[in-house]
Amino acid sequence: MRLGPLDKPADLQSVLPVQILCALGGLLFVLFEGALAQWSIFYNSAPLLALCYIYFMYIAYPFRLSLLAVLLMGVFSEVMFFQMLGANSIAFVIAALVTQWRAIFLSDADFIELWANFSLIVILVGTIKLVIYFISHFSLPDLSSLLQQTGMTVLLFPIFYVVLVSLSSVLVKIMSVRSG
Repeated sequence: MRLGPLDKPADLQSVLPVQILCALGGLLFVLFEGALAQWSIFYNSAPLLALCYIYFMYIAYPFRLSLLAVLLMGVFSEVMFFQMLGANSIAFVIAALVTQWRAIFLSDADFIELWANFSLIVILVGTIKLVIYFISHFSLPDLSSLLQQTGMTVLLFPIFYVVLVSLSSVLVKIMSVRSG
């Protein structure tokens, strides 16, 4: 007798459920960006916390966040913030690819190197957004809001990084207690 697809035992070693959970976590961070955008100080330029999450995931857990999830995070942030479609998505995917390329060197780096590399990636993302806006509109956007967004993202990175490392260690302890 042949077993149907619902009668077969589940594959518990698959990485797909973990990747889906990491993608949903990224979407939650995009929602948190939206909550920060409601504050008057961040009204025009909320910090890119999703970019911090992408950077952390590609450094700490290299194959847990897929490029499709990064693309969906970019599209979700564009739809949520009423931005030009494609700007954040392309910038996030390029930032993820650069971070994936640099992850080998940054896995054992100290925090200052991580922060400096993240600062360069945020500047790269801002430049990509500027180029896309210039190509589509043949004019430059308001640079003060872009510079404020870049600066606030770089300044809030240490706080956000500590929060992500703490959450990561708590999840690892929970998983070790559950399996042990």
